[in-house]
Amino acid sequence: MKYLLILLIAIKSFGQTITYDIYQNGVYITSINTIKYTVTGLTPSTTYTFYVIAKDASGNKSAPNNFVTITTLPKRKTRR
Repeated sequence: MKYLLILLIAIKSFGQTITYDIYQNGVYITSINTIKYTVTGLTPSTTYTFYVIAKDASGNKSAPNNFVTITTLPKRKTRR
């Protein structure tokens, strides 16, 4: 696995702009304003933990929640 697709279920109230800060292993990796993001550059046989913090236009942030832990598949052996 070289990538992971993160899908978010979002509720926008009264047209507010909501952004999402995505964290990988506790480290901020990006902000998005869509409901999906593809994480690339993952290493085979490695465990990663992801979580998202929602942020409204006023800068109010949600608590980190819905932690997702995944382990990537081992590298495929190539046939000769």
